[in-house]
Amino acid sequence: MHLVILFITGFLTCYVNGAVNVFVDPPSVATAAKSSVYVSCDVMPRTGIRVTWKKDDKDVPLYPIGGSAKDMAYVFANNNTLYIGSVKRRHTGEYTCVAFSQTTGETVFKSTTITIQYMQQLEEIDPVLVYKGTKAEVHCIEPLAKPFATVSWMFNGAPIPASDRVKQDGWTLEINSVTLNEQGSYTCVATNIAKTRMVNASLQVIIPGDVTVTPKRDEIKEGEQTSFTCKSLAIPPLPTTWKRVTKVCAQQCNQVDTVIDAENIERITIKDGKLSIKDALPSDKGKYKCEASLGSTFDATAVDLNVIEKITRSNISSTISS
Repeated sequence: MHLVILFITGFLTCYVNGAVNVFVDPPSVATAAKSSVYVSCDVMPRTGIRVTWKKDDKDVPLYPIGGSAKDMAYVFANNNTLYIGSVKRRHTGEYTCVAFSQTTGETVFKSTTITIQYMQQLEEIDPVLVYKGTKAEVHCIEPLAKPFATVSWMFNGAPIPASDRVKQDGWTLEINSVTLNEQGSYTCVATNIAKTRMVNASLQVIIPGDVTVTPKRDEIKEGEQTSFTCKSLAIPPLPTTWKRVTKVCAQQCNQVDTVIDAENIERITIKDGKLSIKDALPSDKGKYKCEASLGSTFDATAVDLNVIEKITRSNISSTISS
């Protein structure tokens, strides 16, 4: 029996002469999609040994001689090297080099694992609007990636300077007491060994302002029309919403604000903050509210509308009978 010393890829390895030894290099592969992969399988002794590569208990085919290689995994017959020309997700997994001694009947195997390093596209980030002096948060959704991606941020295309007010909490950028100078374009940069991906988000800083409505009160007759104009004095102005204020009484009375569904009421239109009511009915009488909101904060102003019911014979009769 002889002791043989073998030097492979920088490692000093010994084996007993006569025994089958298998060396797979590299023992694991992590690479980007569509890249080429080579994994060697060196067997000692080199005579009287049949070598095959297997994946999922199936033999990996030999590389076709003189033919065109398909998008598959192959084995080079001359040196038992596993080869994938353009690795894809279906190529990932464990591959095993199996050595069978035709002399002793011994079977020895070693495996390698192939994984793909990748990163999915970043999701779009909705524009962020915040009041001046409040806390701004720009949320970037962590993408599926292998290995996990790291995140960094840029402002208007440049790295964000260090500041006590600006910090990163996971994949969220937080800006405390935001100023007008900090509105602009923020870029979420996700990086791993496979990819670098970026997505932009706009931050707009709003100077708070009241909501004004003219007129504050109107009185019309049934069948007439009226309108109320609402404006947000925030800079820039915020979108406005008109609501109908009603009382709902069960055990106690509560005020309920309901968004006016102008699309399904032909007599009512809302455009550019202007509420218009035509062919007014007595049921239109009551309180209306114009609201400009940003998140959970809002400014609102209420107006009153009185609709005088037409005097008809039926009205007179019902009044007399009551």
